[in-house]
Amino acid sequence: MKIDVKVKNLGKLKEAEFKIRPMTVITGPNGTGKSFFTKSLYSILNVINKNVYHESVNKTIRQIQLQLQTFANGISYVGQNDLWATKRIELTLDKLQKEFEEASSWKIDDYLAFATSKVGDVEKIHTYYETYLNELKPTKRSSIKSISEAINKNFDDFLRQLINPQKYYADFFAIHIENELKDNFQISTLSELISFDEEKIIIAVDDLLVIELSGNKRSFSLGADFIDEVSGLSSVVFFESPAYWKVRDALKSAKNNQIRPRLLGKKNSDVLTGVPKYFYDLDDALNTKTKTSGAFAAATDLLEDALGGEFIFKGDNLSFKDNKSGQEISKNLVSFGMTNLGMVQALLKHNVITEGSFVFIDEPETNLHPDWQVKLMEVLLVLAQAGVNIVITTHSTDLLKALEVNLKKQKIDVEDFLSVHFVDLDGKLFEFESKNSDQQLIEARELLNSAYEQLYFSDL
Repeated sequence: MKIDVKVKNLGKLKEAEFKIRPMTVITGPNGTGKSFFTKSLYSILNVINKNVYHESVNKTIRQIQLQLQTFANGISYVGQNDLWATKRIELTLDKLQKEFEEASSWKIDDYLAFATSKVGDVEKIHTYYETYLNELKPTKRSSIKSISEAINKNFDDFLRQLINPQKYYADFFAIHIENELKDNFQISTLSELISFDEEKIIIAVDDLLVIELSGNKRSFSLGADFIDEVSGLSSVVFFESPAYWKVRDALKSAKNNQIRPRLLGKKNSDVLTGVPKYFYDLDDALNTKTKTSGAFAAATDLLEDALGGEFIFKGDNLSFKDNKSGQEISKNLVSFGMTNLGMVQALLKHNVITEGSFVFIDEPETNLHPDWQVKLMEVLLVLAQAGVNIVITTHSTDLLKALEVNLKKQKIDVEDFLSVHFVDLDGKLFEFESKNSDQQLIEARELLNSAYEQLYFSDL
């Protein structure tokens, strides 16, 4: 996947254009907006990848089915005809849901057209339900008045979604983007992402997507081709600090704890925990079992050999299995560096990262010895050549040198494969002297090295 992303007034980023290629490197001083960009792009791709309209259809159907069960249990003097009628509606909805599931892999325009084609089917189900209601005796009808009104409302909402799916897709997308950004940045309002003294953020992907965020206002322009391309990604992954994994048990417990939100009088989803959503997304993915083994066996084995073992997920428990002794060691006794490299190995082994994945890694060098940085870069380069989009933010000259050396060793054609960006303190991208990305990689490394040169040669 090759896209050009323009951003304006996003945090410290004043104005920049990032060329996203199979291997994308973003570097520069601290606090210049590198992670702001990657978290924002991850949030956008993650929402599009899910097909939020389809999620809403599934949720609506499931809600009506659950309400029908409550309806059947609430009828006074329930008879066989009541049970048969509600069961018939539930089964018809179940068949409809399976049809939507089969169509969900289609191109978005075809899927939305399919949704509209189902208006007649839903109207028939709704009419059958209303006819059944009208035939009930008044005493029975009064016993389920509240729940029957709720079911009718959901049928009406469902039909509106199907009659104008394009509008509802746009509405759902806007809501999900806002919540995704708030959850991943752990902020209360999107205005916190806007650069100081500016009015709005603009994020544009080629001519396919334009997002404008201004305070509590938002506007979107989204092309069907871009939706189809992003929907086709096998996964979208954001990997950050190993510190989250060291305290994983406590973080999961805090997320699942219902007491605090109840005391605050808020919904669980409305509470900011301080932990970004992308951590929980990744944890859920690692706990999902698949039928197939990891697609990158050689890369997985390389990391496992370096670690001398692997991380094991058993439900909510995470431990490290030492290959030499066969013992499982508590994650609390494993170094941050091993946790960092080990999570990448786990992502590969558990098939979270496959061909067609889009992977963001924030400062992959964290806690890693230079030797392990070299091994990690070897693995990332293998993935990038095999159809995985890799976007890394880094301050490591060792990591950049490892990339430079491996590109030369393997004689990789860097044109449209590698892109390099140096985000400067003025909130803009540094203009490299060379137009070639392999030379830009060297320039970026030299810029990072300048601090060391000043340090070591200042007294000479």
